[in-house]
Amino acid sequence: MNDLPPVAPAVLADILDDLPPRLRKRVDATLTRAADWPVTINGTQATATVDDETTLTWTLTAGVLTTADALACSCLLAPRCLHRGIAAAAAETAEPPADNPAPEPDAAGGAVTLTITPLDAPLGAEVHGFDFTGSLDPATRDELLAAIDEHLLLVFRNAQLPTEQQVVDFCESFGPLKPTLADRSRLPGYPGINRVSNRDADGVQGTGGSDIVTFHSDLSFNPPLIEFIYLDALQVTDVGGDTRWTNLVAAYDALDDATKARIENLGVRYRLRDGLDFDSYFKASDALNLADNTEISLVQVNPRNGRKGVWPNTGPDFAADVSGVESDEGAALLAELYAHCTHERFVYRHDWSVGDACLWINTQTMHEREAFPDEQERVLRHVSILGIADPLQQRAQEHSQAG
Repeated sequence: MNDLPPVAPAVLADILDDLPPRLRKRVDATLTRAADWPVTINGTQATATVDDETTLTWTLTAGVLTTADALACSCLLAPRCLHRGIAAAAAETAEPPADNPAPEPDAAGGAVTLTITPLDAPLGAEVHGFDFTGSLDPATRDELLAAIDEHLLLVFRNAQLPTEQQVVDFCESFGPLKPTLADRSRLPGYPGINRVSNRDADGVQGTGGSDIVTFHSDLSFNPPLIEFIYLDALQVTDVGGDTRWTNLVAAYDALDDATKARIENLGVRYRLRDGLDFDSYFKASDALNLADNTEISLVQVNPRNGRKGVWPNTGPDFAADVSGVESDEGAALLAELYAHCTHERFVYRHDWSVGDACLWINTQTMHEREAFPDEQERVLRHVSILGIADPLQQRAQEHSQAG
């Protein structure tokens, strides 16, 4: 328990958003400090003594902190300091008083007002102003879709984690969900959500472990493709565990004209690698037939904007052969493209904080999870969202059904 003044939810989000990533990550682990801060409230002013040299000061409206700049800290790192983050996160949330209302949906179309800020990186943008607790209206959904088509990856900073149902509702706005092979890591009642963790909990097995998971995209062996992936963080580590994405559109654009012409109409046949551990690695009750395979275009085209990306998805789980090309030549081509696409100039690294959510285009990115100490627990929720159909994959299915 503490006596901290309550904070409006939007203000809590603003204060946490303003913190550097490393401090955001520390907030949850240090919330208990607030219990030791003596708090004095005198009318519209409140103060708390953090230590001999540091004092927090609130200016309240009807007893509630209604703007981020109404919370001041005397430390040298203020305003982007851990003390303000703890003071906001440890407090109860309360709606702003009627004379200082929270932002309302746009009266003209019912859509919320979003701010989408490109990251200082080869891909990605941060979304401000989105509330997972509300329904996703068509105009906002279209705005987010246009943003992800442009930036490939969207980052949401949530002061409060969405519920499983809110995650499902949000993701289903972009397409049908596809339960993954890892059936033992699916959340009860929510088969489209998987527990990605190095720990099991409540009868659900965590999948992914703590070792590095090298660059890859997720595959569906039947059309349509997994077009989008959602991932959010419930618990993060102090060291490691960052996720990195690579921009396959920029990688394609950087190819010389001869290489673009060479790969334009090539297909890649994928299958699961021999020797995969379906039980302890995939957390799958039943192993897939390792003879299952699918052919997918090496050059992926976004049908909404025509942008092309090169997709040499030879990650940790798949064996791949270029169709119509000698095996050695195809392997060399895929290795060359994979090395090109995973060069640092195309890569963004995300340092997770609790509450972060990411949504990205799976068909025009690859992602990698960095290793982290197994003694530290990491917990995320993963959702695969179906979307576009690859023409080669679609043609093979139609041929199979016709035959």
